[in-house]
Amino acid sequence: MPDTRLAEINQIAATTGDDPALDCLPLRLHTETACRRGGALALRPADLDPDQCLIMLHEKGETVRWQPVSPTLMRHLQQHVEERPAAPTTPLLRYRNGKPITYRRYDHLWERIGRHLRPLYYGHHDGLRRVTRPASGIRHPLDRLGE
Repeated sequence: MPDTRLAEINQIAATTGDDPALDCLPLRLHTETACRRGGALALRPADLDPDQCLIMLHEKGETVRWQPVSPTLMRHLQQHVEERPAAPTTPLLRYRNGKPITYRRYDHLWERIGRHLRPLYYGHHDGLRRVTRPASGIRHPLDRLGE
């Protein structure tokens, strides 16, 4: 995926939805870790190791792996937990009302991105996972939050 296309996807997510922080956080997570959607949805506050900038991912086929993340992503994951509290062993990614997100949030996000960006390369998050490389060096909308 061209770097410009990834930047466009992130920009659309950051500017067109009702919860930009919630839309950008999973995109950053997938861009940095190439994790599956199920891995992002299964991420729990207890899976964060901020001292080492590692997250534990629980993915398809009961695969569990420690994955390094940037200090920026770790900071935003921790901020998300502070603003949208979750018990340590419950899903981390949550709506403002405290309910965990589901696959439907991803579906709506990619439908919205697809409406604004045609033709969308692969058209969904799994394509993003397959074609992005961790530490791509692309400036992400989360980098600007809190500046």
